Amino acid sequence: MNIPIAPGLTARHTPGHTLGHYGLVVSSGTDRALILGDAVECPLQLEEPDFYAMSDVDPDLAARTREALWRELEGSEALVTGAHFPGLQFGRILKGEGRRYFSANVDRRQPQRAATSTDRIASIEPSPAGE
Repeated sequence: MNIPIAPGLTARHTPGHTLGHYGLVVSSGTDRALILGDAVECPLQLEEPDFYAMSDVDPDLAARTREALWRELEGSEALVTGAHFPGLQFGRILKGEGRRYFSANVDRRQPQRAATSTDRIASIEPSPAGE
């Protein structure tokens, strides 16, 4: 379910984490960015789809929601972040080596390529303490 809030801003139902959980879609023309809130706790859930937060009220529904999001976003130009992503960095969902990866700061002017092990989550810089 999508609920328009204002031009270019839509609330998107992302069930499973908490009752009534929504993410936000920010768009301009054909450009989109998704703020997934707690629907995705961390980029690790791309590589480990069975990993879930203890705060998910319905872990099975949350997993199905994440999988649907990954299928939609994988290989697209849409930018994405989650509430607990390191530094709240936006990035893209890339497919590579039989898995999906979150790649922060992808340059849109460069053609997308399959992700490699060097694109893994570990390459994302953690936020300094206190942020």
